[in-house]
Amino acid sequence: MLGMVVGAANRTEWLTGTFTQFGCDHIADVMPILHLYRSQLEVLATHLHLPEEIRKKKTADPDVLPSLDNKGGLLGSFEIADQILWGIENDIPAAELAMRFGQERTLYIRTLMRKSAYYRETPYSLI
Repeated sequence: MLGMVVGAANRTEWLTGTFTQFGCDHIADVMPILHLYRSQLEVLATHLHLPEEIRKKKTADPDVLPSLDNKGGLLGSFEIADQILWGIENDIPAAELAMRFGQERTLYIRTLMRKSAYYRETPYSLI
């Protein structure tokens, strides 16, 4: 029997490094929702008529930081973080993002992306 590991990381987690490097999402064979931002997942879950206990799940993400109850505590509003991420990925000028979402918030999201870039790279090896 052959099996595959299916990861549940989303684009917001992937771009901000709020997943555990080499954890279950990072080592998955397939990542079916990696192209979706976190704020899009609730809309999709509602459209698919997933049970409310799944749609409204806001439990701890202990893989990020031991005392962190929710990634929202690290990222703030997923809707705003996702809009900033989308803007960065689509070459919206930094000044425009800062004017719309605030200099501090925009710089914070950019910093998370930059500091977690190594998470998204293939591991180094000697071969």
